[in-house]
Amino acid sequence: MEDKEFFEIYINALEKALNNDEVNYGFSVYAPYDYIDDDALLKRLEKFESDNYNRFSHFFDLIAFYFDAKSHYFDTVGKYSVEEYREKVIKELNTIKEKFLVS
Repeated sequence: MEDKEFFEIYINALEKALNNDEVNYGFSVYAPYDYIDDDALLKRLEKFESDNYNRFSHFFDLIAFYFDAKSHYFDTVGKYSVEEYREKVIKELNTIKEKFLVS
């Protein structure tokens, strides 16, 4: 899977997850992969993330830490409020969209 293909799919799922991040199912806020219904596609996305983690670790870590904090009702992520951290995720999301021409 190429970078652009991954991010076209993943960004769509991430935006859905961010739009629903106030819904907590008892220590479970749906993260981007929860919005991928196709198991074969999900495996390809997970493989891309595993194979390319070092290249995009900042992006993947921002997302993982944010959704972990939301799931556990934390007020902060490190030195940032959850709301400030969400803005960091959105800023990085927009950077990735611009870099890979994802609309």
